[in-house]
Amino acid sequence: MLTYRNTESMVKVKHFLYYNMSEKRKLGRPALPKGQRKQPFPMRFTPAQLAQFEKAAKEKRLPLRDWITSTLTEAAEKIP
Repeated sequence: MLTYRNTESMVKVKHFLYYNMSEKRKLGRPALPKGQRKQPFPMRFTPAQLAQFEKAAKEKRLPLRDWITSTLTEAAEKIP
């Protein structure tokens, strides 16, 4: 049997559940500050170029992304 007291506690529980559901936690790591964010730079390669890059990265035992980054950085540092 529903009484005023029972319905009052049901309403409190209902509001509590809605309150907690509205504060969902985001998955993953927290966002980086603006100065530390990395800017994506899309590039296109031919299959032959990509195979060459993958071979060179494998020889240096680096992931392809790291090899490309380090190679471009080295090339940029050589420019006066």
